[in-house]
Amino acid sequence: MAEMQGALFQWRAEDEYRASYGEGVSRPHHKARVRDYRVRVVPTQAQPFLWFTKAENKTAVIRYARNRWPDSAVEVL
Repeated sequence: MAEMQGALFQWRAEDEYRASYGEGVSRPHHKARVRDYRVRVVPTQAQPFLWFTKAENKTAVIRYARNRWPDSAVEVL
């Protein structure tokens, strides 16, 4: 039987493009004071979409979106 090494799952993204999830990383801490935000996310190889979320401030919203969708353009509306 022929041996195949490295041929499977070649379409998977590199580690730098993996999403990071968790409290304080992709969403606010449990008892944080938050506001509602609308965010336009434009992934590199997908359709743009609106994301409705809660966060402490605009910089936190951008950080949360970039952690969820690395290598995407993010705009707070």
